[in-house]
Formats: sequence, C-alpha cells, structure tokens
Amino acid sequence: MTDLRPLFRGSWYIAGAPFLKEDSPLITDTTSQEYIDLIENLISSSHIKKAVFVYNASDNQFIKKFSGIMEVEREYSIKHETIKKYALIGTPYRGYLFSYHRLN
Repeated sequence: MTDLRPLFRGSWYIAGAPFLKEDSPLITDTTSQEYIDLIENLISSSHIKKAVFVYNASDNQFIKKFSGIMEVEREYSIKHETIKKYALIGTPYRGYLFSYHRLN
C-alpha cells in the first residue's frame, strides 16, 4: 500500500483536501487506483532533477553541467531561487549564465 500522506515536490502539493473551497481536484477519490498510481508515479520519479548548465557570461563558454540546482547553489554559494530566476530570464548573474539546456 502506498503512503498517501501529503506529498511535497517543488511547487507541487497533493493532499486529501484542496486549499480553497472552489478548487475541484480532477481525482476526487483518494482511495481510487488512479490516485494511488499517480502518487506512486510521483514518488518513483522524485529522483529526477532538472539539469543546470553554467556558462561564462562574457563569452558564453561552457563551464560545467550540474544534475540539479542545489549542486549549483553549493558550488557557487548562490541561492537556488536566484539561480532559477536568472536561468528563466536568460541574463547573466555575477559573471555566470545559468541555463536549463545547452546553448549552441
């Protein structure tokens, strides 16, 4: 039997009850096989991380690929929120360019 306690992953939150009354979940029966399969799939995929590529901002020279944003945070002592922000907007930060994909 799968553990059906609330599950946290990034900005996702799954619980037995919605946050707001007007929210209506697509899967309403938390004992259904569909719900159990969804939770098992999320748990089995929890090891998957989004790769982060780091480049020198002055010449776009590739520096290193990291398997997750927390590795970048530890290596460069930059908060992960900041890394995410600059990876999404595509502008340099402290001489580095962060990206979720390889740049050509």
